[in-house]
Amino acid sequence: MSGIEKYIRENIEDFDAYPVPEGSREAFMKKVKAERSRGGLRTILVTISSMAAAAAIAFLLAPGSLAHDIEKQHRKLASKETEILTLIAETSPENLESVMNTIRAVTSEAVPFEEQLPEEMVGKSRKQILKEYYDIKYKALETILEQYTETY
Repeated sequence: MSGIEKYIRENIEDFDAYPVPEGSREAFMKKVKAERSRGGLRTILVTISSMAAAAAIAFLLAPGSLAHDIEKQHRKLASKETEILTLIAETSPENLESVMNTIRAVTSEAVPFEEQLPEEMVGKSRKQILKEYYDIKYKALETILEQYTETY
């Protein structure tokens, strides 16, 4: 607590003893109103910025967009990984680390594939190549699952 705040708290009754000077209340309310209007502008700007960011994210992840398709493929791979790891953990926990390393070899990328494609490649051809790429990874995971399903 600052010195002035402490002084006011300790001597509050002294402040109540004096009447508020004429016009002070109106001047104070005028300052409050001006501050609110500035805050209102700030609030509007923040709201508009937030809405623009949300719209950009929605556009990028809209069904049919490249980002949405990539995200969908990543979820598909993650789901298959979980299925494999759950099976191995239940049936053969001693092989879990080896299987995890195999899965990592199939799914990990030092540089995401979509970043390796030439920028000139756009539209359906880019989407088709990415789909084929992720389908190969998915089929590799299915093969791993089949091998362990047959073994155990």
